[in-house]
Amino acid sequence: MPEIVEHLVIFKIKPDVDPAELPAMVDSLNSLAGLDGVLHLAAGPLINCRSTSLNFTHILHSRFASKEDMDKFYQDPDHHVVINQTKPFFEDLMAVDWVHSTDSVSIPPGSSMRATIFKLKGDLGDDEKSQLLEALGLLKDKSSSSIEVHSFGENNTPARAKGFSVPVITVFKDVNELEGFDSEWESPENEHRHLVIKPKVDEELVLDVVFP
Repeated sequence: MPEIVEHLVIFKIKPDVDPAELPAMVDSLNSLAGLDGVLHLAAGPLINCRSTSLNFTHILHSRFASKEDMDKFYQDPDHHVVINQTKPFFEDLMAVDWVHSTDSVSIPPGSSMRATIFKLKGDLGDDEKSQLLEALGLLKDKSSSSIEVHSFGENNTPARAKGFSVPVITVFKDVNELEGFDSEWESPENEHRHLVIKPKVDEELVLDVVFP
């Protein structure tokens, strides 16, 4: 399977921004889907954000065939125009990207996405990191929800990630499947999470979105 670059940018909107302006801001972000090198791009408001230290409101998910294509995207003049238009809205921002092997780059409109980004414990060794990644790879098989896309890896740009280093995205056909997955994830009976994953993690940032 070919490798692609997954990229998440997560935003917190300033509290004094007029809510009536936010749909146009999201439309501006979504217009970036037409730039050269973009395999997929969708932005939208979060329907859920869980964290002990952070509070975000919006997310942008994009996919590229290579890091070079992602770099060209960031250097594109039209990208700079959109960033200059939307930057005044943002109070906080973080970004992660990772490499993932996939046989499909399309994500259907109307999909629901769970993004979970882990901050690992500082004393975690390479073997334990490998065990964590292996455990994350089993999430799709261990869930009773219908998962359309499952992607995870180690973050490649730590400078913008606030100490978080392992992102995971799980995409569902609708919000009902997402809610079912969330119930499983939060269940005290979820031994895979509580006994295998959680002991290696210092903090989880959990983000849910329904893309148009």
